[in-house]
Amino acid sequence: MKNSKIRTFQSRLKEDMKDQEFKAHYQEERQALILAMKIAKLREKKSLSQLQLAKLMGTSQQAISRLESGEY
Repeated sequence: MKNSKIRTFQSRLKEDMKDQEFKAHYQEERQALILAMKIAKLREKKSLSQLQLAKLMGTSQQAISRLESGEY
């Protein structure tokens, strides 16, 4: 049986980050997720539901859900 090296996520990411196009997309997605987590954390800190926040912002609960998932 051949002794194959097991690749970890970190080793694969390090390799993929050498590709500038991949790196740009990865960083963009990372920033979107960081922002999404901040929005959700602040909303929870204020004890607001997604629906309550949506009403304050003049939008829908679904829009808040998309924001908090990073899919905007």
